[in-house]
Formats: sequence, C-alpha cells, structure tokens
Amino acid sequence: MKSKFFYGVLSLTLLVGFILAQAQPADAIAAWGRKYSVSCSACHRGQWDLNKDGQEFLRRGHRYEQEKAGPNVNEHLSFSTKFRVKYSETSDPRSTFEHHAFAIYTGGALTEQFSYFTEIYLHENAGKPATNTQPESDDGGRTKLAEGFLQWTSSDGPQYNSVRVGQIMPSLIHRFGGGSRLSYARPLVLTTEDTATANRQAGYAFFSRDYGIEYSRKHDDVFFAAGLVNGGKGKASVFNSTDTDNHRDWYATADYTYDDNGSMVGYYFYDGNVSKPSWAGTAGAVPSKFKRHAVMGNYILDNYKLTGFWAWGERRFLDGGTKPKLKLYYGQIEAYDLEKYAKMSWPLSAYVRHEFIDYNKDNRASDIVRQNVAGLQIEPFEYGHVVIEWTGKRDQTSSTVVDQNATVVELQYLW
Repeated sequence: MKSKFFYGVLSLTLLVGFILAQAQPADAIAAWGRKYSVSCSACHRGQWDLNKDGQEFLRRGHRYEQEKAGPNVNEHLSFSTKFRVKYSETSDPRSTFEHHAFAIYTGGALTEQFSYFTEIYLHENAGKPATNTQPESDDGGRTKLAEGFLQWTSSDGPQYNSVRVGQIMPSLIHRFGGGSRLSYARPLVLTTEDTATANRQAGYAFFSRDYGIEYSRKHDDVFFAAGLVNGGKGKASVFNSTDTDNHRDWYATADYTYDDNGSMVGYYFYDGNVSKPSWAGTAGAVPSKFKRHAVMGNYILDNYKLTGFWAWGERRFLDGGTKPKLKLYYGQIEAYDLEKYAKMSWPLSAYVRHEFIDYNKDNRASDIVRQNVAGLQIEPFEYGHVVIEWTGKRDQTSSTVVDQNATVVELQYLW
C-alpha cells in the first residue's frame, strides 16, 4: 500500500507540475506546422490521431500536392522527448522514473515527385531485464532507425502511384495503432510476437518495420499497397538488420475511406517464413512458413472514434509438425473534447481498449492473453501531451493464471 500511495502522490505531483510549468502561449509548432503555417489540428485529432487530411499527407509522402523542397531546415526537422513514471503491480511490484527516448523526425518534399521521411532515436531505453532484481535497461540505451524511406509519387490529384524504398511499415498498420495514436502504448495485438511454442515460433508481429520496397496505388478513396521485405529474422523486434538467406516476405493491403472524417475499413495479408529460426535465440528451432490475415475498421464522429481489429492465420513447420492457428483482436473507444465536462482549459481525451491474444487456439494449454486498457490524454500546450494509462493484463494457460496491473504517466513533447 505504501508503494501505491507513494506512486500516486508522485504521479499527481509530476502531472500538475508539468501542466503549470507549460501552460503558457506557445510561439512555434512542429516542423510541418511551421512550414505550412497551420496548427497540429490541420492533420490530427487529439494531437496524434490522424484525420482524413493527415492520412492523405502521410500517404503522399509527408507532402501536399504541387510541393517542392523548401530552403529552411526548421521546416523539415522536429525533436521529441518522452519522460515516464511507471508502476507495475505483480508478485514483485516495482516503480521507476524513466527518460525513455530522445528522437529526431525529419521529412518532406525533395522535388515535385520525390520526398523522404526518417524517424531516428538518438537514445531509447530499450533493454529488457532478466529478472526483477535488475534495472529495466541495465545500461540498454540504444540508437535506432525506427523508420526511414525515400518515396516517389507519380502525380497530384486524388489518383496516383507511389513507391517507397527503405525501412518501412504499411500505412494501414500505421493507421490502426502502429503509428500516430491517442494511447501511450500500442495494442499488444500488434506488438506481441508469435512465440507460442519454444522451438516452433514465427517471431512475427503486425507492428514490424523492415527493409524493403513498396508499391501503392490511390484511386479516390481506395488505397492498395504491396510490399517485398526482408522478413525471416525470427524476431520482430530486431531493427536495422540485413537478411541472412535468399527468402523474402511479402504483404498486401487494401482499404476504403468512406466518409469525410476519415473513417476506414481495410484488409491486411502477410506471407512470411523463418528459414533460420536460430535468430529467435532458441537452439534447435524448427523452420516454418506462416500467413497472417487481418480485417480492421473504424467509425469516426466529431468527438468519438470506434476501432476494431481482428486477425487470424497459421504456421506450417517444415518438419511436418502441427499447424497452430491463431486468433487476435482488439476493440477501442476514444472520446475527444472532454475538457468542457472536466471544467478545464486544456484539451482532454480518453480511451478504453480490450485485447485478446491466442497464438495456438486449438491447444487449450497454450498461453492466452487478455488485456484491458484505459487512459487519459491532456494537452497543456500545442506540441506536447501528458498521458495517464492504466493496464490490467492476464496471462492464462490450462494450469496457471498470472495477473499484472500497471500505471504509466508519460510526458512527451514533439517540437
């Protein structure tokens, strides 16, 4: 109880102190806002969630129509920092301060048809402890190229072709939790790797940035993309790595935007293989091929957003073993412009999410994960926010149940 009380008081103090310290008029906005002389709301709701114009700006290569490169570096360069206070309630509770990351975002038009984007972390606290007696990073800070590509776009107007080359993530996954989002954490459905069986694992997650090439076609409100990527690393969290075999994974996406708010339905397919599964860190691991399917959609109103994501697929082991099938889904509700009910002057948003993960749904002894998430986001100034997120997670097998509750307060600016 003392730890909970200390954490609660500490979080509240940090939150109030940050808001009071930053609640003054701002003189500048993030790089693209500076470039076009618009506020963040031109492309975002709740600072981070993309609206319809933001989706188009992203897919056109972080540019508008008929745009050329500008001479000012500050129109192409932004900086971001994340500070966190974390509390995890398990059989061995722990709490900590964390300066999680410092990153540079840069991108925009190079010519009338070429553009670029790069997200690079000069520092990210990304290490994982072997036990609860070790620090969370154990000096595991790293630099990381999160995303970086060169893009060619054929023409202006509502119909165009484009090609991206570099370290890429499908824009459909970006739209449904992989990129700009209201919540602190991405859905576990996107980030949890398929490692259900020790020597038989794909090591794939929907949130995965990989070296490769992508072709896309936009025709009015319909968007199609297909990509060829390295894949096959046996671990989705391995970034910035070249391949070690002669196989390539491929994916395809299709989506339709059906209203002026940017509401969307989409389909995602991924065909992959793990030909050298020792990358997964498990001796004697069995090579496999796998497929992933996902359907997703959202419905956006002026002050609310409903999102659903459902995925399925299977793995085929090359030694003739069984074919585990998976089922994953999440549903999320977001509410915006709540400050009028809280009688506060800074924009306030809220969200709740339920998630389910089963990577071997025909084996009742396999691990099943259920998670509930609730959070608030406060925007004390135009380039920053405070997110308070509560998480309740249950890992369950036929013989064990492990519950873990966590609270995170994150302070972030992107200027």
